[in-house]
Amino acid sequence: MKKALKEIMGTSLYLLIVLVLTFLVVTYVGQRTKVSGSSMEPMLSDGDNLIVDKLSYRFSEPERFDIIVFPFRYAEKTYYIKRIIGLPGETVYIDEEGSIFINGELLKEYYGMETIVDPGRAFEPITLGEDE
Repeated sequence: MKKALKEIMGTSLYLLIVLVLTFLVVTYVGQRTKVSGSSMEPMLSDGDNLIVDKLSYRFSEPERFDIIVFPFRYAEKTYYIKRIIGLPGETVYIDEEGSIFINGELLKEYYGMETIVDPGRAFEPITLGEDE
């Protein structure tokens, strides 16, 4: 009887530790995210699954071309997956050919050009705030 009780307590403790560790990993380290939509084509397609790292930006700032996941402010449990093009304080401009300019200089990478919705239309320059 004591052996069975000890076995049950040991298994219960083991399961509790596994559940706590799983909760900590999902909450603070990473989480599985499914892509819905095609705005990140060809890098990410509709239905792709990825693991989002939640730890890196606690120790460093996001950099240009990082792919990030962030909550949509107007709907709960809705997240966007996007690539960072502009950094805080920079002015971003997209011309009618789809070329991206950062502070007046042509962005030399093609990232972001696949997401131009309306080719032939220039977008107004946007200056990002210090927290954007």
